[in-house]
Amino acid sequence: MRDYLETVLDKKLGNGLRKYIEEELFTQIRILHPLYAVHGKIEQDSMKQLKRDGTKIIVTPDRNIISLLNTAVKKGTFDGANKKKITGFLMWTIRNDFEVNPYDSVREGVYRNGNISCNKEIELFNYFYDNVAPDVVIKSFYNDGIMFEGKTFEEISSEELLDFNSDNASFNFIYAAILHFVYVIRTETTQEKRVYNFFEWYM
Repeated sequence: MRDYLETVLDKKLGNGLRKYIEEELFTQIRILHPLYAVHGKIEQDSMKQLKRDGTKIIVTPDRNIISLLNTAVKKGTFDGANKKKITGFLMWTIRNDFEVNPYDSVREGVYRNGNISCNKEIELFNYFYDNVAPDVVIKSFYNDGIMFEGKTFEEISSEELLDFNSDNASFNFIYAAILHFVYVIRTETTQEKRVYNFFEWYM
């Protein structure tokens, strides 16, 4: 499946989107993993190894990414200041057949927005993957005014299928890691020191 998606979507991405993903996307978004992405992105050698091994990749984005996606769903368009970042990120994950898990990102907002709101955010996320084709994302990267059938917050059920208020040790750890990473970015001056400081703490 992964090889098929990569082959088909490579033909559709176009040089502009492909170049953006390869050269610019990961200056705006940091991908972190203690083995495969220690410099803020998955290096080519690591990517090839993961594909050879058939490793399933699950990406846990921060809240900013999920907010951009859900805002697009509510408006029915990706138009906006961060259009290239969100469409580039989505096509990077779709092209590589990576799973995106929004749970921890959405859970960040439970104390401010409440459990019903968090469940609605999950519904918006699922709506995107169930209803918006990759071609729409690609066209939106290149052009303004691309519309799709969205869904408003008011249209979503208020049923609380998930409990975001319950204690979750893995979420607390990830949240602590994000906070420490932000601290490292702001206090260390070189990439080498940032990586060393963060993973010394992480391990």
